[in-house]
Amino acid sequence: MKTTLLLLFAIFCFSGVNSCANNEPSRGYPCAKIKKTWRQPHGHHWRDHKHHHKNPDSVFEIVQKHIDLEAALQDQCLKNGNNLVYEVYDFEKYVLKYNISEYKNSNISVKIFNRLINIDAKKTDEGGKTQVFQDVKLLPDILNYENANWFFENELLQINIPYKITFGNNIVKECGSLNRNVIDVPTLNYDIDLRIAF
Repeated sequence: MKTTLLLLFAIFCFSGVNSCANNEPSRGYPCAKIKKTWRQPHGHHWRDHKHHHKNPDSVFEIVQKHIDLEAALQDQCLKNGNNLVYEVYDFEKYVLKYNISEYKNSNISVKIFNRLINIDAKKTDEGGKTQVFQDVKLLPDILNYENANWFFENELLQINIPYKITFGNNIVKECGSLNRNVIDVPTLNYDIDLRIAF
């Protein structure tokens, strides 16, 4: 008798769960109150679970690409020499200073690609031989790249980029937007003696 009652109770529970799996109420009990088992029709449980979580492989690939970029930038820095550039976090702007006085009167190009800044300088000596200087650096994401400028002062190539934030304030970290436009950083006409930009 007890075995029969247990068997009937098991059949009752099993049929109630299956009817809820098909979104049908089970003998007056709402489906939301009956816990579904791990079994899902047609084996979709692992697929649905996969869609709700990021694939670890894709996250690893993003991290690896970032490491590869940092390694390439480090190689470029080592080619130019570690003491070639000075980095300054001023009160109102971020500054890069390059000790390349020999390129002062040469053809210089400063461009920003999203967060990468590229400096190109070319000069030709008296013998007709062309010398090229190039550097690429990853810029901080707190800068207003559109208002950057550059000029020579005290034999140093100086690149100024103002901040787009105010230090000391709480700022919500957002994903931001990707700017695919290339910014051709202009030269700032600067009179060193008068300290006037025009």
